[in-house]
Amino acid sequence: MQSDPSLRDPVTVEALVRRVEALERGRRRARGTALVSVAALAVLGLSGFVAQDGEPPQEEPPAGDAPSADEQGADGEGPRGEGPGAAPAPEEPLRELVLTDAKGRRRVWLGTRDGGAAGFGLYDAAGTARAELFLADGGEARLMLNDRHGRPRAYLGVGEGGRPLLRLADDQGRPVLEAGIDPGAATRLRLVDPESGRDVELYVLGEGRPGLALGGRTGIDHASMGLSETDSPGLRLRDARGEVVFERP
Repeated sequence: MQSDPSLRDPVTVEALVRRVEALERGRRRARGTALVSVAALAVLGLSGFVAQDGEPPQEEPPAGDAPSADEQGADGEGPRGEGPGAAPAPEEPLRELVLTDAKGRRRVWLGTRDGGAAGFGLYDAAGTARAELFLADGGEARLMLNDRHGRPRAYLGVGEGGRPLLRLADDQGRPVLEAGIDPGAATRLRLVDPESGRDVELYVLGEGRPGLALGGRTGIDHASMGLSETDSPGLRLRDARGEVVFERP
């Protein structure tokens, strides 16, 4: 480092002038450096202000976090399946729908079962199914109306072969009335005493012959009567063992 030659001059007027000029040059350099520093700080402050009030500065992701080719979409805009042209993910099929009341209690159910059956149910405030409608995968359709204990009291159905059936039950769920069409195309109405098992059956056979049968505890028709194809009346009586004891004609 070289010293200022003016410092080695004798103390004369010329030497003092040179020293003053040297000090003045030093102050100008210091002032220029300070101005540059202040300008740099101002630029940095403005940059920070823009980053806060404008869009946030973009940061370079670490080298190890960059998405791979499999994760990057074909258009390079994002992961596969999230770009504007990506196909939507398949939704899980809805299997059942439950509607609740204001207290969160289930009141309506609509859904399907694994076996292919579809159903619809209405529930009371206690959560008991009171009305149920089902369609089996094989084609059988049935409507059940239940009491407050969930026991079926009224049943209406159509079997796979298209034969309808109506059944009414007592307060213990035992059938007391049945009406329907049997496989032989006969229309039947049957009234049953659930305690004894005795029944009364009124029917019309497929060929148009009407009849009436009185059944006992063991299922034997002890008395039956009807009309023949020529409208001739007939009567048959059976004993407790089922043997005919009277028949006309």
